[in-house]
This record gives sequence, C-alpha cells and structure tokens, in this order.
Amino acid sequence: MPTQRLLRFAATSWSIGTATAMSKSANDLSGYRRGELPAYLVRRRREFEAAHAAEVAARPDPDQPPGHRRLSDLERRKTLALLTENHQLLLAELNRLPVRSDTVRLVCIKSDIERKLAELEEAIKIFSRPKVFVKVDA
Repeated sequence: MPTQRLLRFAATSWSIGTATAMSKSANDLSGYRRGELPAYLVRRRREFEAAHAAEVAARPDPDQPPGHRRLSDLERRKTLALLTENHQLLLAELNRLPVRSDTVRLVCIKSDIERKLAELEEAIKIFSRPKVFVKVDA
C-alpha cells in the first residue's frame, strides 16, 4: 500500500510541476506571434541583402573591354532615338531624289546618302543592344 500512495504522490506532483512550467512558458511567449519571423532575423536578412547588392554593384562587368565604360540606359536610348530620327530624314531625302539618275551630281548625291544610311543602320544595330560600351577619352 505505501508504494501505491508514493506512486500517486509522484504522479500528482509531476502533473502539478509540468502545469506550472507550462503556464510560465505560456506567459513568456505572450508577445510571440505564430508564423512570423523574429525581428532580429528580418534585420539580419535585410543587412545581408544590402551587403550582397553592394558587392554585386561593385563588381566590374566581365563583358567590358579595358579602356571602355558602359553607356547608361538613358544615354543609349537618347542616342538610339537620335539615330533613328536621322535615318528617317535620310530616307525621306533619298525618296525625294528622281528615279532616273542621269547626271553625275545625282549619282554622287545618291551614293553619299546610301553610304550614310548604311553607317546609320550599323550604328542603330549597335545601340539596340542592351549593353553598349564606349571608349573612355583619356
């Protein structure tokens, strides 16, 4: 009999001890919101992402040849718009020329316009790329 009484006492004292321990831990976690990352982990993630972005930005472009710099997207687009505008003007000028080129003067003008158009088309092809590198003037 005394062993049964001892076992009952141990069982009740254990359940009371765990209940008080559980109530204490529930009170400690009252500020915890389930499913959210703690603030210190969010802060560390932001710091890591900022450091990684700075490292990537500081890294030189592997495609960039020495003595050149990359043209910004805004500069590239402005230059491309200017080139296409000049291309349209030269095409209009070529279309205004007569179909028959009898004189030497007309032949020279037509060949000059065609040469300029070829140069502009080549430049437009270059500036249509997403990355454009220009030589640095030293």
